[in-house]
Amino acid sequence: MKKKLYFWAVYLLFFAIAFPCILYYTLGYPVDDVDRVAPGWGGLLLAVSTALWSLLAWAYAWTLLVAPFRARAPSQAIQRAAIRRRARVVQAKDTGRRLRGWPVWNLTLAFDNLSGTPIQDEMLAVDSKPQLHRFAVGNTLDALLSDDPGRYPNLLLEAAMPEVDHARVIRRGVIGVLLLAALLGYYAWSWSDQSQGQGWTFLTPWHPLIVMPASLCVYLLLGWLFTRRVGIDRRAEALNYRGVGTEARVVQVRQTGAEVNQQPEVEFSLAFEDRQGRAHTATVRKVISLLDLDRVPRERARILYHPDDPAQVGMPDL
Repeated sequence: MKKKLYFWAVYLLFFAIAFPCILYYTLGYPVDDVDRVAPGWGGLLLAVSTALWSLLAWAYAWTLLVAPFRARAPSQAIQRAAIRRRARVVQAKDTGRRLRGWPVWNLTLAFDNLSGTPIQDEMLAVDSKPQLHRFAVGNTLDALLSDDPGRYPNLLLEAAMPEVDHARVIRRGVIGVLLLAALLGYYAWSWSDQSQGQGWTFLTPWHPLIVMPASLCVYLLLGWLFTRRVGIDRRAEALNYRGVGTEARVVQVRQTGAEVNQQPEVEFSLAFEDRQGRAHTATVRKVISLLDLDRVPRERARILYHPDDPAQVGMPDL
């Protein structure tokens, strides 16, 4: 999975960074005097370029540097709430990472959510006592649930202290500084090589200093829209941890015509009763892998509905 992600990352970065440079320095370099923009437009394009790169720098710092430290606050809130569950280890994978010399495991745990419905979820755990084999499949662990699920993390092992992999954060920080230095160097080289005493008039809309950050910002926007589209958001996490499990009657199944990564989106029309016996209907859209189409329920389906808003429905088995 990681290799596939690395491949797509390199593929997308090629078209966002390398490809604009190849086109510009092959077709539009050096800039002829007739192709230069007015000084006012040059200053505006410089401001746009700086704003786009600043947005990318903020996104890098917020998601890769600050996020590990921000995650400690909800972890401390979970410990204060002290909603305890017994969690059974369904699957355990050694990530190969080490934190202070201890192995980091990716655990799949089965437990009852806040409504008492059995669910499963994954979490990373540092094994500070590997000699006890606590994370062997089938073992049960004491876990704590968030009383306000949705924001990561929603689950902690009891007595576990939230840890930040400082070495990893430092590596990300060093990479960020090197990238920033390279960018500033590119600005300086472009100025000295192309200004020719005419300021930033060489900074046309198709210059890499404009095209590269614009392309990367588009990637950020598409990534955000994609996560919203497939339901990877706080509401889906909150429903998983708070939802009441029941069985629904499948009224209709149809393809919407939309696709995500060439996988069809399927719409389910469902009818079910809540714990009080009240009837409800709901519509759920899911992106289904072509390999899993034979698993699409046609008559009955297991669902989770929000106890305070039965219109919020999820299908955890798909």
